[in-house]
Amino acid sequence: MKINSPFLIVAILLILTAGCSDSNFKTISQEKAVLMMEENHHNADFMVLDLRTPAEYAEGHIEGAVNLDFKNECFTGSLETMDRDKTYLIHCRTVNKAGKTLDIMKELGFKEVYLMDGGFKAWKENDRPIFGQETEMKRVTGVGGVFFKAENPEGLKDWYHDHLGIESDLYGHLFKWREHDNPDQIGSTTWAPFTDKTEYFKPSEKQFMINYRVENLEKLMDLLREEGVEIVGEIESYPYGKFGWIMDPEGNKIELWEPVDENL
Repeated sequence: MKINSPFLIVAILLILTAGCSDSNFKTISQEKAVLMMEENHHNADFMVLDLRTPAEYAEGHIEGAVNLDFKNECFTGSLETMDRDKTYLIHCRTVNKAGKTLDIMKELGFKEVYLMDGGFKAWKENDRPIFGQETEMKRVTGVGGVFFKAENPEGLKDWYHDHLGIESDLYGHLFKWREHDNPDQIGSTTWAPFTDKTEYFKPSEKQFMINYRVENLEKLMDLLREEGVEIVGEIESYPYGKFGWIMDPEGNKIELWEPVDENL
């Protein structure tokens, strides 16, 4: 059958492309997102996609959300295996990665994808319910050591001993104390001068380096890496704890220590 009417042709094209309308690929408010989740709570053809990293997801997420890490090299490949006929509500920490994902999913032929405005950051700020939330990890729990360069470390140790009563061994002095929230737990802070030729403070050129006690070094280092903090070297483990190093914005090297106090 030959179609001569241009209006009829346009109408047919509109019908054929209606399923791919831009109205099915757009950003919606958090209020509309909440309503959509409530209406589709038991709908097997509806899915909430959390595009943050597994570490971020583990700290808390929206109920029922499926984690699909945008940073994973297999991200697009994972999308290609998903049902394109389902309805998806996507979010990341803010909106940047979700916006890119919206475009990718449209190109892959998904039928209906919505981006939640503000992302998980706004969700949390608005005190909306968070599921699977682990007890919030403390980052720094105290000062583990104060280290500084000296022209004559041994002579300086003697001076501190004679005038301030600080007795030192080869590694400096270990101040012991008790945890405020757990008085049975004994902690420690090391005071130690280093030779001014030491390489231990590198790449910093500063005279001091502070050691901070932390609760979970590996998890903290993952979070700091994701936040764009400069990491120095790899985590090192010893009987008395794990150590990692970072740089602050002013070039100070920071030592992070997850201690095993009973082995000190």
